Amino acid sequence: MAGGVTIAKIPADQDAGPAAVQFGLALALVCAAIVRFVPFVGTDFPLNDGGLFATMIQDLVNNRLLLPASTTYNGLDIPFAYPPLAFYVAALANQAFGFEILDVLRGLPVVLSLATVVAVYWLGQGIIGSRTGGILASLAFALLPSSYQWMITGGGITRALAFLLAIVALGIGWRLLRSPEHRWWTAVMLGLVGGLCALAHPQAAVFLATSLLVFLPWAANWRHAVTRVAVSGVIGLAVLATWLVPVFAVHGAQPLISAIRSGNPGSEGLAQLFSLRFTDLIIFDLITIAAVVGLILAVRKREVHEQHPGPDRRRQPGPFHRRRALMLPIWLVVIWVLDSRAGFAFAMVPLSLLATTALLALSTAWLPAGDTPPFAHIRGHPLGATFMLAVIVGLVFANYFSGLRQTSPLHAMSSEQRQAIVWAGERTPGDAVLAVVTGSNDWEIDAVSEWLPAIANRRSAGTVQGYEWLGDAAWQRQLDAHASLQACASDVLPCVLAWADEFDFAVTHVFIPKGALHGPLSDADCCPAPRHSVELVDGARVVYDGPGATVIELP
Repeated sequence: MAGGVTIAKIPADQDAGPAAVQFGLALALVCAAIVRFVPFVGTDFPLNDGGLFATMIQDLVNNRLLLPASTTYNGLDIPFAYPPLAFYVAALANQAFGFEILDVLRGLPVVLSLATVVAVYWLGQGIIGSRTGGILASLAFALLPSSYQWMITGGGITRALAFLLAIVALGIGWRLLRSPEHRWWTAVMLGLVGGLCALAHPQAAVFLATSLLVFLPWAANWRHAVTRVAVSGVIGLAVLATWLVPVFAVHGAQPLISAIRSGNPGSEGLAQLFSLRFTDLIIFDLITIAAVVGLILAVRKREVHEQHPGPDRRRQPGPFHRRRALMLPIWLVVIWVLDSRAGFAFAMVPLSLLATTALLALSTAWLPAGDTPPFAHIRGHPLGATFMLAVIVGLVFANYFSGLRQTSPLHAMSSEQRQAIVWAGERTPGDAVLAVVTGSNDWEIDAVSEWLPAIANRRSAGTVQGYEWLGDAAWQRQLDAHASLQACASDVLPCVLAWADEFDFAVTHVFIPKGALHGPLSDADCCPAPRHSVELVDGARVVYDGPGATVIELP
């Protein structure tokens, strides 16, 4: 592969042939489909989050696909300053093809996540320098929970689209930097795809820009590389300006600055990185082990084989030759330092590549070579094939068990909980303010709190989503408010009134869901104490008590 950098050089005649590539990609996609579709069994609703985005998509539809000034979500007058590409895709699917918005939020992220597996193959093929390496990278990526868990949720419609575009842009960018035959049209493509990535999700745009900067020292020609990347950047900014200019004209830069500051500090990312528990595989985490081996090999070896285009394919070390093997570890650390909030997903790309380099450095005899048909290779190596199948099956089950965790986002509200929210929207006054008590310590996986404003069209006082666009002070205050409210789950009902007084919320109703909120391992009743202490508040009364929730009206 032109422009490839490999720790274990694979001769061209030993690299995977077309049949092996098709088999390997099919295997990666089958594994990816299994682990991504299993969480949807038994539910007809988007996983975890997406209430804010569902409202914003509906606002876009109601405004005839013109960007509204603000969103109606939760009655907060939140600036409609989120990059809108994914919203337009969903709105067009709704208007042109008749898909319900909730169905788009449920299905499209999974499709985009599957496409990302193919994009990782293409990127890995370029960076590792072989089709075999690309296949292994895509298979490892497919079986890492952190690579897809937050991509296939309802809110993943923006994250998954941006992740896909970012990886495609990185594949273009790597070839632009490493291969002299890729000229200005490649720079134009990089700018266009990169601009679309930024129009889908701001964190993915940061990941893309940072990754290209990490790639720069490994460029075949520094002067040409910097020029072409600069041209790509100008094109990308021109694409992004189609959204930034109207947003700045209406709201200025403050909402965007506020959203950027809502991320986690870099020290938190480093702590997660060095804990080696960032893949979300709670058992059988062989991929992290392989990645650590690949990192050690990269640090100790310091030299790699490099393939350059040309008739003699001679090695041409270049000024950064002794540091090239360190690119993947550097890339991994930089991602975590810059964005610990979303870095867990983006970091799965260099992690998969590190695991692949370890496997290739140890041995390639167990892989189909050249034009050897995959099934012929399997018949010739039955023990090796059985072992690999056992490893893959083990990783699939490990993904399943990881998704059962209460802290996983791969859980959806039950139909009974949704019916209770619908009742609240139909039977409470239009100006009602609800305190949603779920006991969820992490606001990111508090699905009921996020979806209630979208489904019931009522104000939820403790919901965090949307406040990141309202300024640092409002954001921090709402984080504190949510945490304080959920502490009332283990207290009596007067705790909610004290909370409302402390944070100055005119709460009229308390919504307490029933049933498992975070998968089958969570408690059947999150909040028995406030539910059964209504008599402690004079004038409070239960106005709804169904299988999905209890709604209490406050005096």
